[in-house]
Order: sequence, then C-alpha cells, then structure tokens
Amino acid sequence: MWSVPETPSRYIDLKCGNRLELPALFLHPLHHEGKILRETILDTSAQTQHVAGFVISMKDWPKLSQTLYQPTIVPSPRLQERVRIVDPELHLLFTGLDSDKRDLLNLKVTSGKLGDRKIPEAKKNLRDTVMAIAMQEGLSQPSKSKQYVEELYPFMSSILFDVMRYLIDAGTETLIAPSVPITSKAIALKQIEMANRLSSDSKVLFASRFANYTSSTDFMVMIAVNAHILENTEFCERLIAMVITTRPDHVGIKVLDLDERDVPRVEAVLKFIANLRNAIDVFGRQIPIHIFNVREFGYVTFCHGASVIEMPIARKPYMHINRNNPTDPSQLGRYTHPVDLVDYTYDQLAEMSAMNGLPCSCTPCQNRREIGDKDTFNEFRKKHFVCLKGGFEMDEIHKADADSLNIALRDKFGRSKQTGLVAYLERIVAVP
Repeated sequence: MWSVPETPSRYIDLKCGNRLELPALFLHPLHHEGKILRETILDTSAQTQHVAGFVISMKDWPKLSQTLYQPTIVPSPRLQERVRIVDPELHLLFTGLDSDKRDLLNLKVTSGKLGDRKIPEAKKNLRDTVMAIAMQEGLSQPSKSKQYVEELYPFMSSILFDVMRYLIDAGTETLIAPSVPITSKAIALKQIEMANRLSSDSKVLFASRFANYTSSTDFMVMIAVNAHILENTEFCERLIAMVITTRPDHVGIKVLDLDERDVPRVEAVLKFIANLRNAIDVFGRQIPIHIFNVREFGYVTFCHGASVIEMPIARKPYMHINRNNPTDPSQLGRYTHPVDLVDYTYDQLAEMSAMNGLPCSCTPCQNRREIGDKDTFNEFRKKHFVCLKGGFEMDEIHKADADSLNIALRDKFGRSKQTGLVAYLERIVAVP
C-alpha cells in the first residue's frame, strides 16, 4: 500500500537526477524541427528556462537524435538538463494518418523492422495487417476500430519487448508503457482491457528484463482515449483503476477527437482528470499527470489536476482520428500572437505589424523587428513560439498563486481571442 505523503511539493525529483518544477511544459518537435529547437534553447536560455523537456515520437527519433542532440565532445548542459521522453505513439497504428503508420512500421528495432513482426496465428505480418485495414474504403469508423481490435491486438504483446528496448536505447528518461487507444463505446471494454494488459505487462517487463534501468528511469502509464469515451462513468472508473493497479511514477493522457467548443465533452475530460488526480492522491503518491498534444487548453488542465502539458511547436495538436484529416494548407504556417493567443498567417501578421512592428518582445521577435522575408518566416515563427510558451507564458503561470491560477488565466483568456476557455475556469477542481 502506498504511504500518505506530506504536503505536496512543487518539485518532483526524477530518477534520472533532474528536478521537475510543476506545472511544467514539454515541447514535441517534429522530425524536421530538431535544429530549430536546439538553436532556440542554446541562444535564448533566459527565455526558454521553463521548457522542462522534450517529448519525441519514436518514429521521429532517428532524425531528431542527429539534429536536436548533435554529437559533441562537450555536451551542452542547457540541452542535457531538459528531460527527454521518447513516446512509442502506438496509437498511431490505429488512429494515425497513413504516413504515421508507415513511419512506425518501417522503424528499425532489435529484431528488424517493426512492421515485419509475424505471429503464428496470423497469415500477414504487422505491416500488411495495418495497411490492409487502413486502405479499406467505405468502412465506418466503428467497424474499422473493431477490425483493428480483432486483427492487431494479437501483435501487441509480441512487439512489447522490442518497443521498450528501443525507448531505453534512445535514452528516454521516462519510459512510456506501450498501449492501445480507446476509441469506440461499443468495444471500449475490450480496448481498456488490452490497454490494462499492456500497462501491466510493461511494468513487469520493466522490473525484470530491464531491471538495470529502473533506478534511473521513471515509468509512465499512457491513456490514449477518444473524448466521448470519458462521458461514460464506468469507462472512466476502469481507466482510473488501471492507473491505481499499475502504480506508475507518471500518468499520461492523450485525448483524441476533442473539440474545445463542445462544452459538455470538454467538461467530461476535465472531470476525468480531476477524478484521476483525487484517486491518486488518496493512495498517497504525488504522481504527475501529463496531458499530451494540447495548446492553450493545456493551461486549463493545470486547474483540474494536471501537472505537465506537452505541446507541439507552432501548430495545432494532432487530435482527430480521421485518417484523412487535412493538414494546414498554408506552406508558411502561422505566427502565434502573444495577446490574442491565436495563430495568424503571414499576410495577416504583415498587415497587423505594418505600423507598430511585431507584437512580441521575445528575443527572436526583437532581433527580427519586422515580419521579414517569407523564406525565413517558418524558422522565425517557431523560435518565437518556443520563447513565448516556454518563457513568458509559463513564467506567468509559475508566478501565479496556485490557489488562484484559474483567476489569472481567466483574465489572460478574457483579453485574448480564446474567450471560450474562460468557461472551464470558474473554479479550481484539483491542483497538482
């Protein structure tokens, strides 16, 4: 039985030796953003001090390891002190774009490519099984989810060791247990059962086959769940029981298919986070709850029991299960406004900044002074985003009184164009 802790600390000591200040922000770079993130952290350390670490997709690690962590004779403390988490993201095999699936399936693991894995009871390998289901036309999402359960689940236990070995070899400082997404009410119980089994098996495997790393690596249970699933009390109770039973060092939550304008559904998500926080606290462990793939909505979750948010760099979170979900058609991407808290196109920003210059005082904006050439806009706007989120905004959150953070955020969102988020900040349900 867990012992009841004393007054919760604002700091969490990780097994890797790093200390995590809560609330915390992690950034999730894509495979081509390693150089940009590295340069921003090294060149603007004062304005990126609140970037606690990086979450790197397993499929992106080969490229990011060469750009974000360039081999050097003397490692940079500014990069090494950031916590590294390599995320298996196996939910993408079920809910991701076809390109996501192929990247994961072509990943080189100990036994070869991940997609080459075969099991005795299946005629196809993992790659052929995944892509055959993904490419079927005219199949409803519930039917496709059911087919994934029936045909992919037998492969999951067989790839568990290879995936965990890959994460540890990549130097992850918190090992995320491989899991499956919970996406459909009709088969949610089967999906939760498999997620529970993988979490339990991962914990056992971690303590046995990877016992040499348990003293230096934290262990995280991951819940990847469609937002509507959290409207069901029984499903929520089973997910919370999974966490309590597994007894992890951290909990991760990825909410899929969330529309922040859907107030009842968002409130169900926040209630789940708060109930999970309360259940964890009852058992006497100060376990950080990580909310993955959020933007400004992540700040709201801090007022409902979340401890850490993970944010993509200068883009909308990948939150939808539709494999045909279109990407942003703008080749230049968008600039995040520090007051409005929304993203503007190059042309919109050019018009807004024509008279008074760029609206932000971060180092990249001060050095650039004006919108500048289109050729360098993408790199600039991402560096600005890292400084804005990992510096100014998290600094405001850390300075706010924990008991009244919701009030400070209500004022911030009230001055912005994110006024819809104010509805979720009437009270603090639980604090980390």
